[in-house]
Amino acid sequence: MFNPFQAIEDAECASDPQVRVSLLEQAIKFLSTQGDAESAEVQHAIGYAWYQHPADTIDGNSYKPSIDY
Repeated sequence: MFNPFQAIEDAECASDPQVRVSLLEQAIKFLSTQGDAESAEVQHAIGYAWYQHPADTIDGNSYKPSIDY
């Protein structure tokens, strides 16, 4: 069974940005659709996942690095 809390933890260690984004988005989706989505623990996890989520994603499946030369 998918563990969103483990996915968030795994995303912190992921070196591949696409893997990181995928794990975080899966966790956010899963937590958002649960019956206890209003609980403090779930709200904290969702907030933390969004905090870890890179702001420069184009959509759920692609990553665009923001490199300034």
